[in-house]
Amino acid sequence: MSHTPGPWRLAESYRPASADHGVMTYAPYVVDTAGRNVAAAMIGGFEDMREVDANARLIAAAPALLEALEEAVAFLADSHRGLALGFDTKAARAIIRKATTP
Repeated sequence: MSHTPGPWRLAESYRPASADHGVMTYAPYVVDTAGRNVAAAMIGGFEDMREVDANARLIAAAPALLEALEEAVAFLADSHRGLALGFDTKAARAIIRKATTP
């Protein structure tokens, strides 16, 4: 199974994430183009909401980052451009496998 197709974006407002001891927790959610929840950047353990928001933005950018990395590796592998530029695609390919292999 592959991931939910991008692009992803932050939901326009925080959504309920959990209720702990009767206290509702709200978190930034990442949604797909149809507005369906893809992920939530949970608040637990984080003192600074700016960090939680930054985590949510990074999660939302994941499909575009993966696509850009795949394109860069393909470009650099073609005609040995990567070697000519001194770029080893081994680490990038490992990251792609980590993101795409169950």
